[in-house]
Amino acid sequence: MTDDMSNPKVAGSGPEGDTEQRKVLESDTQSVTVEVHGQKFQGRAVSDSFVHESYEDWKKLQCLKGLPDWFERNWEITKDKQIRQWQFADIKPGESALEVGFRDGFNLAYLDSKGVRVVGIEVNPDSVTHALSLGQEAYEEDIQQKTHFDDGQFDVVSACDVLEHCYDPASALNEMYRIMKSDARLVVEIPFETEFSENISHGHSFLFHNVENAKDIFDQCRFRVVKMDLEIPQRNIFLLMKK
Repeated sequence: MTDDMSNPKVAGSGPEGDTEQRKVLESDTQSVTVEVHGQKFQGRAVSDSFVHESYEDWKKLQCLKGLPDWFERNWEITKDKQIRQWQFADIKPGESALEVGFRDGFNLAYLDSKGVRVVGIEVNPDSVTHALSLGQEAYEEDIQQKTHFDDGQFDVVSACDVLEHCYDPASALNEMYRIMKSDARLVVEIPFETEFSENISHGHSFLFHNVENAKDIFDQCRFRVVKMDLEIPQRNIFLLMKK
C-alpha cells in the first residue's frame, strides 16, 4: 500500500525508488536522440532495451506523446483492438479488472457499461484527468513500482501496448503478478518490431523481437502462456496466468 491512499502518485525517481542512472549491461551500445513535441531526450540502446538517461526522462517522454485531439482520436483508432483484448481474456460482468495504460479512458467507460468493476492506472496525468471526467476510477501510478492495490485484488489485468514502453518490464510484470488473484488472467499485447528505428519512432523503451523473447520474460516473472494470437505482428496477444 502507498503511504498516501488519498492521492496515489509515482514515488521516487525510478523503479523501486532508484535515483541512480540506469546502467547498460551490454557493451554494444549506440547513442540515440528522441525528439517529442520539440523536446529532445538522449539515451542509449542495447540489443533488447532502449535505456533513457534517467527515469524522469522516461516519464516525461510518456507524458508528452498526446496531441490536443489525442483523446478523441485515439479511441477511434484503438477501440477495436482494446475490445478485442478484453474478449481474449473472456472477461465477464461482475469481475474486477485493472487496465494498465488506459490512454484515453474510453475503454474504462466501455467496460463499466458492461458491468465490469474496472479501474485504470496511467503515468500520464492528462489521461487520468480525462478518465475522471468520464466518471471512471483512475489513478496516476506506474505499474513498474508498487501500486496502492492490495495483493490478489483483480480477476483480470490488461496491459495492451504497455510492456514495450516500460523502462523495466520485469518490474511491471512482477507488480501485476502481486495484485492478481491466484486464478486471475493477464492479457498482454506486444508488437514485434525488429528495426531499432521503428521502435524509437513509436516511443518504445524495450524491444520484443519474437515469441521466444516475450515468453522468456513471462517465464522469469512466474507466468505461463495459456493461449496466444500472433496473426497480426503489430498486435500479438498473450493470455497469461500464474504458474
